[in-house]
Amino acid sequence: MVKIFSAIHKQFLNLIAWLLKLSRHNIYYLVDKPLRTEIQEVSQSVFAYQHIDNAIWLAQNRFRTEGGAVIADVGGGTATTATLFSKHLPQHDIYVFEPIKTNFQEIEKASARTNRWQLINKAVGSQAGTTEINIAERITASSLLEMDGNTEGYYGDILKTQRRETIEITTLDAALPADKPVDILKMDVQGFELEVLKGANQTLKRTKVIVLEVNNHDGYKGAPTYFEIDAFLRLYGFELFDLLPNYREAGKLLDWDAIYVNKSLLK
Repeated sequence: MVKIFSAIHKQFLNLIAWLLKLSRHNIYYLVDKPLRTEIQEVSQSVFAYQHIDNAIWLAQNRFRTEGGAVIADVGGGTATTATLFSKHLPQHDIYVFEPIKTNFQEIEKASARTNRWQLINKAVGSQAGTTEINIAERITASSLLEMDGNTEGYYGDILKTQRRETIEITTLDAALPADKPVDILKMDVQGFELEVLKGANQTLKRTKVIVLEVNNHDGYKGAPTYFEIDAFLRLYGFELFDLLPNYREAGKLLDWDAIYVNKSLLK
């Protein structure tokens, strides 16, 4: 038995040595390409909220600490990000905006653990009103914009409209207290980012960190490009601080999280 184990162990070490002798190009094809999908899926799960962690770190370490600061969680989902904000920034009031009824019910349940959440069952845009939201196959992909379910690949599978729901819209300038600084503005609004920002002319002046998802695909019809969002934020004194890739397909980066900081409010 010992001899058999020793022989297997020796063969295993020989295999490792052989792999190490291979060129980088061959290792790429032996390991990276076959496992790319699996590695990407694992990394998405493990690092799904790295952008939130980074935004929290920025608010804690790169900006002046002020009393009464708030966090705006636009697109609250099922309260995952609001919960993270509460855990690391418990002194902040968190304004959670979520228009979809089933999601909002989950947020209400989670809010029982804290008295620092202000819950708003509305979407956020450039002006107040009533409209319909397109509920997608994957509910977190739902959008106020029309979705192209014919998009190839991953997004074609999730961007199929299952139903529509009538919702209300507000603006950040109207919903947030005008006398309080905003330490973090987080947006997860699936192509509606620029409309949210257009309704935040006054809010942006006192906002320190913005974290949002931007895309490089055509799944949301009429969505702004990433460079249009970048140009808008630069007009308000923000600069890009970090990029965290989310999803690639055939080597092309299709969406990522971006973090911006207000240069005038940095320490």
